[in-house]
Amino acid sequence: MRDSSVRKPSTPLRIFVIAVLSIALSLSVHAMQEMAWGKYPIHPDDKWPKGLLEAVDQESRFCSEYGNFDWVAFHYQGNEESLSLALRKFAGIDAPRLEIIIKPGPFKLKRPPGVGEAAREYACIWTIVYEGEYGSAKSWNFQVGKQSLSEHPTMTIYVGSGVKLDEVEVPPGVVLIHMGDMLQRYTEGLDCENDWIRQYASALILKMGPFVKDAPKIAIRMLADKSADVRRHVSVFTGYMGKRAESVLPMLEKLAEDDPQEKVRKAAFKAIDKIKSDEAQDAKFDFDTQAKIEKFVLNHAKNKIGQ
Repeated sequence: MRDSSVRKPSTPLRIFVIAVLSIALSLSVHAMQEMAWGKYPIHPDDKWPKGLLEAVDQESRFCSEYGNFDWVAFHYQGNEESLSLALRKFAGIDAPRLEIIIKPGPFKLKRPPGVGEAAREYACIWTIVYEGEYGSAKSWNFQVGKQSLSEHPTMTIYVGSGVKLDEVEVPPGVVLIHMGDMLQRYTEGLDCENDWIRQYASALILKMGPFVKDAPKIAIRMLADKSADVRRHVSVFTGYMGKRAESVLPMLEKLAEDDPQEKVRKAAFKAIDKIKSDEAQDAKFDFDTQAKIEKFVLNHAKNKIGQ
């Protein structure tokens, strides 16, 4: 837990530091990340919003993650009853806005082998994330100039991992969003003047897999970015797309030969090898389930307006 007696820098300086550090570390998937498997005791930060501990400390929790700047994520398995309880607990968090993101499943986490334990794969049904006081969402919103990413706890439900849409009883006081909403928000960061934000936005979009049908075009656009860090990271994430990124090969080959930065040339070479060898197995995406989710979210919003 953070020592509250340590004097913190002034607000403008803190925001600047947040903008540089939290986005950079988020790109490495929370570089100082720790994972605790099982129902280990949760030690909340003293700045957690009221009700968050009650929402995350559920019997169905199988994994807890702890990252930079007090970022935390909790993963759960369960049934209709435990999900309904989780939704009610989440809705009870004292926060200005609570978003529930609904995505097609499955979302799987692999537990590495331990002492006397074999490796195991879990199909996660829902996740609760809180970025903490210094989260990347706050940095993003500051740089982009609008509240586009949630700075409050969020819950993600993975439909198809033992969850059916008609089993999701949405409590009052929450906002439902889907991957299309997230893509629209991420796209806003591509034109930001801040290099870190453009880098982060590119990574978030390309990590959405086949859902983003224009991903190759976005990759080509961002590979021409003025920032070497943006070009390098986009090269890396383009390589993960596998054969779907074949149309990006001419741009990557140009960077591999002509880019003035060695780190960009190396990243482009590796991406080319992955795409040509199909080393990267691009994620599959359930577009039928996504269409049902979008309809579900839209109907929920209409019902709220009509109440």
